[in-house]
Amino acid sequence: MKTYIWLFTLIIFLLAGCSKESSNPVIDDGTLNSNIQTIDNVNAANGDVSAAIDGNNKLHVAYFSFNLGLKYATNKTGSWVSTMIHPEDTSTTMSVYNDIAVDSSGFAHIVYTTSGMRVTDESAVYYATNKTGIWVKTKIAFATGSDFSGAGLAVTSTGKVHIVYGDQTMSLMYKHNLSGSWTSAGNLGSYWASVRPRLALDASNNVYVAYEHGGEGTLHLQVINFAGGLVSNSILDGVSGSGVSVGWSPDIAINKTNNYVLTPYWNYDSKLLKIYNGGTITTLDTLNNWTDPAIVTDNSGKAHICYTDLSTYELHYASNKTGPWVKEIISASVIARGSALVVEPTGKLHFIYCVKGVNALRVISK
Repeated sequence: MKTYIWLFTLIIFLLAGCSKESSNPVIDDGTLNSNIQTIDNVNAANGDVSAAIDGNNKLHVAYFSFNLGLKYATNKTGSWVSTMIHPEDTSTTMSVYNDIAVDSSGFAHIVYTTSGMRVTDESAVYYATNKTGIWVKTKIAFATGSDFSGAGLAVTSTGKVHIVYGDQTMSLMYKHNLSGSWTSAGNLGSYWASVRPRLALDASNNVYVAYEHGGEGTLHLQVINFAGGLVSNSILDGVSGSGVSVGWSPDIAINKTNNYVLTPYWNYDSKLLKIYNGGTITTLDTLNNWTDPAIVTDNSGKAHICYTDLSTYELHYASNKTGPWVKEIISASVIARGSALVVEPTGKLHFIYCVKGVNALRVISK
């Protein structure tokens, strides 16, 4: 009888072990498997990592390769292929800012900034795209003796582009090419240097811009209509003139089931990672180190966020897909404050991050 009891206990234990194994997160322990791939063997930890997904569930990533230049990588042919878009030279180095989007035809659109090596060298904001079959770069703005800071873009399904960037006067500038040529469409307000802005489109191609207002220390939302007209500018968090800085490094997404705006951001003074969701602000985490959160929404309107904790070198994931916000740690050792994620229509997620101790940019899928 004892033998049967022992065998029964062993079987239950083995089944429980199998169940637990199947629910464990994918672990990046240096041994790559089908759920973990190396995008590029470079040090990409010194700048923005931005990502987009096309209609065929292929990924497109923009990143800076340390001491080399701005690169673009995609797995649209199956394996990862990287391309140098803007190499550094004796007068130009890459800044830390870039953003990427993909149109309905699968073409990539990138905005990025460069910095002059000396005060007599030119700094610039560039837009690059491969929609003609080859990469073409356009200089959107330039200056000598001072840098541009922060850059973001949104692209319509037909490939029309909205760009915002921080200029040398700490103003947040807005341009678009809706008519075919680039048009300067306004100054959105004072801008805090080194804190990126981010853009999102709703189903009607209206534009939403999240940014930290440098003169106020507040998190702002600028709404722009589909024709490029400035509609409204409001404070999402913070109090103007309070001396408290709250809205660093926001990202933005639209819940297209109810048109709610979702914006995760890092509160500099309280060291809190927060999210604004349709008028409600929730604290997601306490982080002593500056982080650049990334957010996407799925077809059901649920949000998915990734961010790094450089106190522990951990990659974190948070979602409200079950209702309340739930967090988990993705088992990947990270070295940069920036990371990115994209979501497939099936709900499958892809996290892009810089690996600690290894000069590599990787993607982990789950």
